[in-house]
Amino acid sequence: KDKIDLPLFILADGIIVNSRKTLEKRFNYITKFIKNKKIKVIYNGIDLSLRERVLEKIKDGTRDRLKKELEIEGDVISSYGRIEEGKGFDLLVLAAKKIKRDKKFSLLIAGDGPLKNKILKMGEGLKIISPGFMRKEEILALSDIVVFPSCVDSFGNVVLEAMVCGIPQIVSSYAGASEILENFKDAIVVNPKKIDEFSQSIELLLYDENLRRKLSENSIRKSHNFSIENHKKQVIEFYKNVLEQN
Repeated sequence: KDKIDLPLFILADGIIVNSRKTLEKRFNYITKFIKNKKIKVIYNGIDLSLRERVLEKIKDGTRDRLKKELEIEGDVISSYGRIEEGKGFDLLVLAAKKIKRDKKFSLLIAGDGPLKNKILKMGEGLKIISPGFMRKEEILALSDIVVFPSCVDSFGNVVLEAMVCGIPQIVSSYAGASEILENFKDAIVVNPKKIDEFSQSIELLLYDENLRRKLSENSIRKSHNFSIENHKKQVIEFYKNVLEQN
């Protein structure tokens, strides 16, 4: 909870949160004694044109060039963002190290942060690619599986980015974005702190082509519900309702 939450809640005529988890974590204790505030959960939106931009990176040879430059082997399991406490990159490395079957894969961890060196040291023995900052279009073009292991994100735009591109993904149950997913229909939702379960989920997606295809197709269909246009409509409608009430 932030110190600003209480005065913000008291002064605001309306409040938008980007997940139910955010509402419960930041405002639930306030709503117990301050009633009749207009609060709306509106999930983040995504620019659907991202899919075309990623496909272009595949068609123009960027993906193949990056695979050679980064010396990528096998399937690419990617995770990206700020490499810091709570983001779950350490949990991902621990889970990847427990995969028992002998299938080549590369773990692409893109981004920077204070825990980067620690993560790389933890991952000794794995094929980890850690190029620092990369454009999301390049990351997604390289990815066969996307993992979002964060234990602290109120939502997680990475989930929408993978969804719109139809990339099968594993999503932390702590992330707000897990609320928009049906487990084993749109993605695999897992508690990343349960390392064995997390590892088994990665292994499953590595080997089950039918499941990957199913998650991919369902993700693309669902992504249209979270277009920027739909997001804007919900926000504008909420503003109108708040203004009419006041």
